[in-house]
Order: sequence, then C-alpha cells, then structure tokens
Amino acid sequence: MKNTELVSIIIVNWNGLRWLPDCFNSLAVRKLLLMDQPDRLDAIGAFLTRTGFLYHYGFHTKNTKSLDKEIELYTVKGACMIFRRNVLRKICVEGKLFDPLYFAYFEETDICHRIWLAGYRIMYIPSSVIYHKAGGTSSAMNNTFIQYHSFKNRIQSYLTNLDFSSLLIILPTHILLTTGYTLAAFFRGKIKLGFAIIRAMVWNIWYWRVTLDKRRFVNKYIRKVSDLSLFPHIIRSPGYSYFLKLAKGLSLYQHE
Repeated sequence: MKNTELVSIIIVNWNGLRWLPDCFNSLAVRKLLLMDQPDRLDAIGAFLTRTGFLYHYGFHTKNTKSLDKEIELYTVKGACMIFRRNVLRKICVEGKLFDPLYFAYFEETDICHRIWLAGYRIMYIPSSVIYHKAGGTSSAMNNTFIQYHSFKNRIQSYLTNLDFSSLLIILPTHILLTTGYTLAAFFRGKIKLGFAIIRAMVWNIWYWRVTLDKRRFVNKYIRKVSDLSLFPHIIRSPGYSYFLKLAKGLSLYQHE
C-alpha cells in the first residue's frame, strides 16, 4: 500500500454527535461510543467475510483497553468518516463520490472499498473519541425499506469492486445465503421483508448495464492493487455464532 494517510474531509451522518477537543488530532475513523451508553462502543468498523456479509467488529462491546489499538479495517461506520481530499478525488466514479442510486445504506462501504483498491488503507484510531446518538436515521425507517436498500447496494458494490475471481467465490455464496434468509422471512410470516429482498436482487439484474459501466471505470481508473494482495488486510472469519445471530438481529451478538 502506497500511503497510510487518509483524509482532510470529514463526512458526518448527523444523528447527534458530541465532539471532543482532540477530535482532529488523528486521521481515519474515530472511536465511536454510544451517547446513551458511553461505556460501550457503537462499533469499531467492519471486515469483509467470504459470505459477503460484514463482520461488525466491536459491535456494542464494552469500551476496554484491549480494543485501544490501531488496526486496519475494510470499512468504517458511516456516522463519521475522515478522509484526505486528494484520496477522495482519486476514487470518484465519473466525478461522483457517492453513487446516487444507493440512496441509503452501504454507501460508506462502497467508498472504503474503492479507497483500498486505489492503494490506500482504512485505519481505526482509538486515541480520538466521538459520541454517537445511534439510530437517528434508521429509527424513522421501517425494516423492509432498510433491508431492501442494504441488500441492493451490497450486491451492486461487490459486482462493481471485486475482481472476477473473487466475485465467483463471494457472490454465489452471498446470493445463496440471501435466498435462505428470504425463505426464512416468508416462513416467519414476514412477507413484505421477503419480497423486499427479492426486489433488491431483481434490481441488480435490471441495472446490470449501469453496474457494468461503473465496474469498467473502477478497473480502468481506480484499481491499483489486486484482491489477492488486498484480502489479507480486509477479510476476517468470525465464528458461525456470529452469522446465526446476525440473521436474527445484530443486537443479539456480543463481540468475541
């Protein structure tokens, strides 16, 4: 990786943030503590898994010294991201930082993936702290809406950013698990949720030309590193218990 410095632009999802005086002393993602439970982390960030679902590292765990170390992350929490301006300019797709088709959810992960592809790193810096009033946006949305955009955007991001060999491994696994999750939703009587996930998958078929154009742009103008060299930095394999609890609701999971 050619540069560990990340950014001089700050992007905040304004759900009620309380800034500390040392906020600008370091770069990348800050330590996000829950404003309503200041002894607990919101999350440190996330790693990619070979299932296509993210491993949300440090989710709602106790704020202990064992987590006070700088680490690389695949993606950061969208509540607060700090980047160098010149890095963001290098990862824009046809002049756009955010994909306008995403609307909400997974947009920060799509950006972080392109930062890695451009040869930079995403770092967790625990020496600087932000208190986050979690759920300010999602609490106003129903779960069906959230899951539709989450599944839709996640699939499109992988179709855009993964190289072909990685896509052949991760995408089929992700679609298989997504189909299982959809069938489980129908079985539990959550009909709207099941159809929302189906719509998310169909959307990606309908917009395949748009995704292909974006993929070509990323490979031609942004990608500087291969997935083979990238994956050791961004992929982790949590235990099966994580995925079982993720399917039921991440709030049931405790960081291991």
